[in-house]
Parts: sequence; structure tokens; C-alpha cells
Amino acid sequence: MKKASLAIVAIALALTACGGSKKAESAEETKTASVETVAESAMASGEAESNTETAEAPLLAETLVLDHEGLKITAKELDMNGSLGPTLRLLIENETNRNVTVQVRDMSVNGCMIAPLLSSAVGKGETKEDGIGFSARALKLGGINTFAELTFRFCVLDSETLDKIYESEPITLRTSAAEGYQERADDSGTLAYEGEGVKIVVKGPIERENGFGPGILLYIENKSDKKIAIHATDVAVNDAGLEPIFSPEIAPGKHAVEAMTFFDDQLDNKKISSVRKAAFKCLIVDAESAETIKETDLIQVKF
Repeated sequence: MKKASLAIVAIALALTACGGSKKAESAEETKTASVETVAESAMASGEAESNTETAEAPLLAETLVLDHEGLKITAKELDMNGSLGPTLRLLIENETNRNVTVQVRDMSVNGCMIAPLLSSAVGKGETKEDGIGFSARALKLGGINTFAELTFRFCVLDSETLDKIYESEPITLRTSAAEGYQERADDSGTLAYEGEGVKIVVKGPIERENGFGPGILLYIENKSDKKIAIHATDVAVNDAGLEPIFSPEIAPGKHAVEAMTFFDDQLDNKKISSVRKAAFKCLIVDAESAETIKETDLIQVKF
């Protein structure tokens, strides 16, 4: 997982061109949460074996989703059989006088935040076909087995300087599966924190799978009017201090199911093959201003 983990970090650093957040120093009292779950149920929502192979194939009408100062983007179709997983096919027409790179922010599927896969360089005067990819693993963790509603923003960068040119307002696309669909977020688990419009639930440990893990699965809900980011601090696994890979961002009114994972070399050095217990704090920050909203008490879990 070393190469995969480094790639994830590199992508995260590149995406800070359109926003970021920082940690703050604070401390509060300690509280304890107990968890009784198993890895099998933690890897899916509501113990459902949802994956892209069995996902329904909804239809999406071709839609012009962005038309801004010579840059047009059309959503062509939702391809559930893309080579890297489900893909929202796009046609990008760049009639501006500069080379641009198109990325996506704040992507949610059925209200669940999903990290999208798109960074498309389009030269001036160029028309390009590309697509927003969705990780099968992320969809599985989020319990998503169909696409009813997608909400996201486009972020357009200057390809040479990586300066932000434009960021769109939220765009919502509804598929043929949207009619009659009801969002069913699975927030089962042990409540670790609730306040400031934010709820954090520890769902359980996850085992190593396809180069990821072991780690801890969390459900995070944002009912506030701010986009938030969550950082984990003071992390210990099996009584060994570790630096986590964990920094999800959640748009207002959305939720996320996110795995807190760790670099292989840390786990190997500490001789950790599975998570038996963990302790950590969650630092909740305003994702736009980077101001600290809340640092939770110490959360302690045993599996």
C-alpha cells in the first residue's frame, strides 16, 4: 500500500489549489466509547453486499452542466461499466484563450460524499471527451448500489500556473432512479460525538483489503450550513501512536463514510496487523476559512 498511499497524499496536495483547512491546538476532557462490530459489517452499509457489479444502471439525460465564458461542459451519460468503475461521461469544450484543467469538488452521490476521479487538461480551442470516475471501494463503503442524484462543483484551473480561474455553484443531476428514491444513510454504530450540527459515529474496524487497511470506519454527518473538514489527532492504535490517512470534507447537508487508514511502514514498525483498540480526537474545522469549530474529547474504542 506504500505506493498507493503516497499517490493518495499527492492527489490531496494537488487539490488544495481550490481550498484547504488547518489544524488548531486545543484540548478537552476524555470520554470513552465502546464498539461491538465486526469487519464484515463495517465494510458495507447495513451489512448489505452492495458493489458496482450488481448496481442498477440508471439513465441520465444529456445535460449542459456548465457554460462559463467560453468553457462548456456537457454531461453525456452515466456509464456503469467504465474500466475503472462507474463513470460520468463528459464533453468539455474550451473556447477560451488559455489552457485549463477541470477538476471536481464536493461530489456526493445520493447525499454521500465520494472522492471523484477527474483532472482533465484541455488546451485552448480544444474539445475533449473525459469522465468523472468513482472508486468501487468508496461506493461500497458508502453503501451505494445505485445512482439517483449527483451533486458537485467544477473547479477550473489555469494549466500553467494552477491558479483557480473559476469555481461553479453546486450542480445537481438526477437520474431515472431518482423518482421515488429515498436516501437511507446508515448511521449505525457507536456515537462518538454530536454537536455543532455534526455527528460522528464509529462503525467499526476494517481489515486489509486490496492494498487498503487495516483501519477504522467512521460515519460523519454535516447538518450545519458550512462545509467542514475532519482531521484525526492524538491517534493511537493498539496503544501505539500513529499518523493517520484521514481528512474528509463534507458539504452542508451531506454525510460521508470514511476509513481512517495508516501507512504500511508505520503498521509494520509497530507490528500491527489488525485494529483491536484505538484512541483519537476529531478536529472539526471550517473547510473554507480553516477556522477550528470544535476539537472533540478523546474517543476510545475497543473491538
